[in-house]
Amino acid sequence: PAGAVVDPAAVARYAEAARDGAEFPSLEVVHDGKKYWVIGGFNRGQAFKDAGHGSARCVVYPGTFDDARLWSLSQNATHGQARR
Repeated sequence: PAGAVVDPAAVARYAEAARDGAEFPSLEVVHDGKKYWVIGGFNRGQAFKDAGHGSARCVVYPGTFDDARLWSLSQNATHGQARR
């Protein structure tokens, strides 16, 4: 959801690994019927773009933007970027 912050150092490491063929966990997204909202894997998603990949594997959950915001916050409760 809006306001997600990526870690440039992590993105650079992941992008290099992606170019070298590394496998990564699927991104997690919420689909509200019109838009897809990333809830897990912001750094990996940006790294795939930077590495020139046109797509990434995703696990898609149905929901709303508000669901995506809540799930996104809960993702970082146990791992990932510190909340800002």
